[in-house]
Amino acid sequence: MKNVTNFKKHWFSVFHGTRDENVHFQNSAQLTKTLIDKDVDFRAFYAADDDHSMSLVPNNYRNLYKKLTKQLKICFNLE
Repeated sequence: MKNVTNFKKHWFSVFHGTRDENVHFQNSAQLTKTLIDKDVDFRAFYAADDDHSMSLVPNNYRNLYKKLTKQLKICFNLE
């Protein structure tokens, strides 16, 4: 990623399963490093031992939806 200037206008979230067979964890690590270097506001969640579907670990979907719901409430001033 060379240009992340537009990311500063939006909230950005990274969700990644560490056993993802489609996207290697190194890609998410490099992305978060770039976001930090460019001072982009974001959150990251890494699901240990979960794959691309993020469905192997019990309660993982529940945890993800709680995080997304909380962020939407903040965005729309519902908290």
